[in-house]
Amino acid sequence: FLRLDASGEFLTETAYSGRFPSPIARGEEWPLEKGIIGRAARENRPQLVLDTPSDPSYVALSDDVRAELAVPVRFRGLLLGILNMESRTPDTFSPETGAVLETIADQVAGAIHMAAVNERLTVLSQEFSKNIRNGVKSIQVAPERLAGMPQDWLDAHPADAAGLVTVTTDYPDAVPLRTFCADAEARRELTMAFLTVGWPANDALLHELFELRHELAQLL
Repeated sequence: FLRLDASGEFLTETAYSGRFPSPIARGEEWPLEKGIIGRAARENRPQLVLDTPSDPSYVALSDDVRAELAVPVRFRGLLLGILNMESRTPDTFSPETGAVLETIADQVAGAIHMAAVNERLTVLSQEFSKNIRNGVKSIQVAPERLAGMPQDWLDAHPADAAGLVTVTTDYPDAVPLRTFCADAEARRELTMAFLTVGWPANDALLHELFELRHELAQLL
C-alpha cells in the first residue's frame, strides 16, 4: 500500500508484502507522474495491465513482473493512496480480481480515515486540556471584600501597591474564596473567570471535537 502524502504530489510506501522488490524504497517519495502506480493516482481509477513490458508507464524493478493491478484507495471521493499488486504471469489478474481489490480498497479507506479522525481527536483533546491548564485567569478585589476568608489564606494574599488583592482561578485560590468569602459579587466574579478558563481559544477546538465525534459515530 502506498499512501498519498499531505501535499498530494507524492506516494510513500506504508505496507508491503511479496517476492518482488518493492516499487518504492522505505521513505522514498514516488511522484504521481511515475509508473502505473502514479497513473492510477493521477487518473483516480484502477489500472489493470496484463503485459507490463509493453506499457510505456511501467517502471521495471524486476524482470519477472508481467502483470500489475493498481487500485486507488478513496474515501468519499478523496484519494488516500494506492493498493498495488504485481504478478509474474499475465493471466493472474482479471476485471473480477480488480473488483475484489476495489472492495478491499474501500475497507482500507474507511480504516485509514477512522484512524486519522482518532489521531486528530487526540491532538485536539491534548490542546484543549493544555489551554485549560495554562489558561489561568484572575480577578482583583479590595481587602475589605474578603470577609470570611481564612486567616492563612489572607496572609498568603497581601494587597499590591494599588491596594488590591489578586485571586487566580487556580484551585488553591479559587476554592477557598468561592467557599468562604462573604462577598457574593466577589464569588460571582471569580466563578465567571473560572468557568471561562481556556476561552476563547477552546471554542473552535470544541466545535471541531463535536464534529469529529459525530463523524466517528456515523462510521462505527
